[in-house]
Formats: sequence, C-alpha cells, structure tokens
Amino acid sequence: MVEHQEGSGLEVAFAQLATCTAGHHVRKSRIRKLLDIISDQDKIHSVDTLSVVILALHCAQHQRRHDLRRFIDQAMATLLHQQEPDGAFNSNLHSTALALQANFEMFAFDRPYPAVLLFPFSIIIFSFSSPLTSLAAPLPSFHHRLLFLLLPYNHSDENGDDGEPAGGSWNATRAQEYIMSHQRPDGSFGGLFDTNAVLPLLGGRTLLDVAIRRCPRVEEDTVDQEDAEVDNFDAPDGEPPVPTENPDQTTPTPAAEVMANITYIIWKGNNATENFNLTFSVPANTSFLTVMKMAAEQDERFVFSASHWGNGFYIHTLSGAKEQKLGYWFWLFYRLPEPPVPGTKPDNKYVVGTGVQETLVRDKDIFLFWFHQI
Repeated sequence: MVEHQEGSGLEVAFAQLATCTAGHHVRKSRIRKLLDIISDQDKIHSVDTLSVVILALHCAQHQRRHDLRRFIDQAMATLLHQQEPDGAFNSNLHSTALALQANFEMFAFDRPYPAVLLFPFSIIIFSFSSPLTSLAAPLPSFHHRLLFLLLPYNHSDENGDDGEPAGGSWNATRAQEYIMSHQRPDGSFGGLFDTNAVLPLLGGRTLLDVAIRRCPRVEEDTVDQEDAEVDNFDAPDGEPPVPTENPDQTTPTPAAEVMANITYIIWKGNNATENFNLTFSVPANTSFLTVMKMAAEQDERFVFSASHWGNGFYIHTLSGAKEQKLGYWFWLFYRLPEPPVPGTKPDNKYVVGTGVQETLVRDKDIFLFWFHQI
C-alpha cells in the first residue's frame, strides 16, 4: 500500500489516504503524485477523486511535515463548483457524501473552534483539539443544521488581504437535504456502498477519523525505516456516551415506488456509424449496472464485459468492441440532458465520473456509451 502509485487517480488517492490514516508518513513523491492529479487541467476530475485527494492531503497536512493549504484550497474550489442545483454532487448519493466529508474536514481543520454538524436526530460537536462530545438533543429547527457550514467558505490570506473565496459559495442545506432524502424506512441509505459513505457524516466524522480508532499492536509490527516517526492524531479520552434507551418509533408507511424512464444509447465509431438505443422504466436510484444487465438480456448488441477493480466495474468491451490502447480507442460514458446527435461530441462536462455500479439513474436520464478514438 505504501508503494502504490499506479492505477486511476481515485485508487492512488485512496491508497495514500489509507497509508496516512494507518500512521505512516506520506512521502514527498506520493504527495507530488496527489498534486499532479488535481493540477492536470487536461484531465476530467471526478467528484470522488477530488474529494478523496482533499482528504488525503488533509491527512498529510496533519502530519505537520508539509504546507499544503494552497493546494487544498484550489482543489476545494474546483470541487464546490460542481454542486448541482438540487444540492447533489455528480447526481448521486455516494459522491455527495464524499464531497461533504471533504468539505467538513476543511472546516474542522481550519477553524479554531469546534466544527458542528447537525443532523435531524442529534447534535455532534467535534474538535481536533478537544475530546469528542455527543449530545443527543432534538433540533430547534431545520435551519440550524450545519451551522457555520451554511456560510460561503471565505477567508483572508495570511497577510490579512481579502481574496477570492477559497471554496466558493455553495448550498450546504440543499446538500444535506439531498442526502437525508435518500434515507429509507429501514434506516439505511440504499446499499452498503452508499450507507458507508453517509454514516461518518451522521457522527460528525470523516474517513480521516479512522485514525483515532486505535488498534492493539501485534508482534513484529512493520516499521518503515526510511521515514522518521510521525505525529499521531489526537484521540478522544473516552468513548462517546451511548443512549441506554431507544425512543419509541412508529412504523413508517412504505412510500409508493418512484419510477424513472431512461434511454440507453450506444455509438460505435468516430462518426457513430453504428448507433442503437433502448428505453427502460426502472425504480429511481437503480444502479446503471443493473440497467446494462437488463439491456444485455434484451438485445445482444448491448452485451458487455467488465473487469472488477477497487472502485467497482470497469467496462472494457461493449457490443463486441473492446478498448484498444494502441490507437487510443476507448469507451466513454456520458449522462446527457437531451438526445445527442450521432457523431456530435457531447460536452466533456457530461462525462460520468463514477463507475456504472455507482451511477444511479434519474427520470429522463439519457446515457451514452461511445466507442471512439480519444
């Protein structure tokens, strides 16, 4: 894991985040790799990749070996500008949760006073300089949630000169409403993948807080001789109090299932000389991977092959056409607001930044897989 530098930007970022939260020093070469990921303007930065890179850089910053604030601010500005009108990031729950974790870490780290994250059932107060305190108290009103996070992220530079907002203006209320609207009657947020992304936020934590869960040492622990000892994260003095009694809860009435009508299109060739499509009506928030399986069963032209990697499934073959690194023939995946004209390149902003398994469908979505030279 310490040596992992290959793979997608998201894989590299997760590897360095895991290395750092495990207590290992993040070396300069790895930090340069993270900075290269977010500084390459020719790359399409997915929300997930930006969020995890920000978390990894924050972790490295905590080790007090590097001054990374400027780079973190730049990445945060890019991330927050990708928020959509409904509060979501990348139109899905998982990406929105990761983006909020990155933003919450930004405030928790920058503010001298405790960061406060308020969700419907409790108030969570967290500070890096003080023990964790949890207060199970009802909210006085919905408008008090997220407290200072509702404000646009803006600060002065070290010289006191006012500058551009480091993170830009964004709507924290809508982001939280988007997340909470996905909670199901059983308390989950859909599958395990999405629920795991949301759970840290409900406790006022992020992936960085994995570091404060100290594990017993085992014999023959490995030590990286190349690096000196690093500063440990401050851990709470004790465990948060756990309520001894659960309040009475009424059994929720199942809501009627909302359906989404979507179109799935395939183009083959630079001019899309071969193109075909299918339409489906599926439950909203269905994984697009499920739609692809349905399409493959219905029409052999939609049969696909994929490899499984750390972040889900990677589609390398579709409709009999396999990606070719020689000549740069690849499949690109788009989510479009209106039907495309065959052979006319859609704007890069419509390229989907998540895998097909993590992409959740919405009503009137149009999905395009296009096989052409990059």
